[in-house]
Amino acid sequence: MHGRPAWREDAARSIELRIIAPPPVPSRRQAGPREARATPPVPPTVPQRQATVQTPELTAIAMPAAPAVPASAASTPHLNLQLPHAVVAAPGMLEQIHADPRSHSAPVTLEHRIADAAGTLPVEVVDSTDGSGGKLIRQGSKCTRVTPARIGTLNPMDSRATSLPSVSGPCYH
Repeated sequence: MHGRPAWREDAARSIELRIIAPPPVPSRRQAGPREARATPPVPPTVPQRQATVQTPELTAIAMPAAPAVPASAASTPHLNLQLPHAVVAAPGMLEQIHADPRSHSAPVTLEHRIADAAGTLPVEVVDSTDGSGGKLIRQGSKCTRVTPARIGTLNPMDSRATSLPSVSGPCYH
């Protein structure tokens, strides 16, 4: 191990931290005969509590760093560590997607399905974007691609080639 101490798995998971207040420094002033006889009153002290914080990887034990506070000094302000009562979290990405009206089509109703099956929905004719000069013919859930004869496109001066029928098929292969 080349002189290094072995790594202990349990030592990496728990750490103990103790903060101990330094001992009070004695005053350098000499007590006179009168002051030596009188004992100063001892203020009552508040017992110290030990705080323990546990997380999946870390366990810390901390002792308060301040010395015991007399009960009469309770009017000093304290740090407020409470969380706010009403925390409104922003919606997550999935909730935003489901709530976005642009991302979903309207649900298909029974009347729309019947009209689609009967062929009574309006017909929409759109120019194809593939550069072939064809057209897309849509009616409800049905779609047909109509492409002119290729020979008519290659030889537009031949009257026999321009009169050939167009080729039709499904929009999506």
